[in-house]
Amino acid sequence: MVEHTIRTFPSLGAMIDYVSGPCDVPAWDRKSHTVSPERTQFTGTKSWDEAMSITHRWDEGIARIDAMRVAISDADRAPRTTLRKSVAPPGRIDIGGIAAGDPAAGYLRRRQVMTVKRQQGKVIRVLVNTGCSAGVTTDTIMRRGAAILALVDMLEARGFRADIMGCAPITAPRARASRIMEHRWIVKRPEERVSLAALAFGLAHPSMHRRVVFAARECESAADRTYFDIVRTMGSSATSLMANEVIASGGIYLDRIPTDSPFEDDDSARAWVKGEVERIMSGR
Repeated sequence: MVEHTIRTFPSLGAMIDYVSGPCDVPAWDRKSHTVSPERTQFTGTKSWDEAMSITHRWDEGIARIDAMRVAISDADRAPRTTLRKSVAPPGRIDIGGIAAGDPAAGYLRRRQVMTVKRQQGKVIRVLVNTGCSAGVTTDTIMRRGAAILALVDMLEARGFRADIMGCAPITAPRARASRIMEHRWIVKRPEERVSLAALAFGLAHPSMHRRVVFAARECESAADRTYFDIVRTMGSSATSLMANEVIASGGIYLDRIPTDSPFEDDDSARAWVKGEVERIMSGR
């Protein structure tokens, strides 16, 4: 039986406390703490201390992310109008269904509205893999975070509740890919409101993955660091062990970001959000 290394944190704060604690890897050899012009562009912060200073309040980025979120959301500000167009007016009978002998045929609007009402209050699980290719830009990472926030806004406006979790799974390089190391952290519980100030760093700042997640891996045991080649390569990005479970439950799994991400521009991000909302509203 394969033994995976899985560590789950109840919040981003708990994860920050963990990565700020003892670590066997010397500071000078920690990729999470590297200071250089190239690293600044890669992580979005000049140093580890700067990243830690904005984990709970990233003022500079909040306005940009909110503007992206609004741009992505603008095309879908009237969900009920779309619903009304897709159903028959009150009293209209499903003639085609009756003619075909469908015993459930009747008043179309009544059946479809009841279906939507049954879904209201349902918890939608959103699992976000923060892994990303080295060439993925800060704007793309931020736009994906904004798209997730726009999606949650739209779902909660329709009566759903969102449960968001971040994850960062890796396999060992080369032939040893049977084991997975995965760090997970709760981003938002179903009963919590969406707070841009609280969620911005964890969902949309490159330092979340390229400093905080890297630091979590560096804090693991020497045996795991060796197996997954943490100090040299940070391992190889993988699909979350929870992905199939989340998808089977009707939730949303966002895999690691490739260089040809669907979040490179607002139109693509908007199309992704719209597609997910329509899928969930239809109960697929």
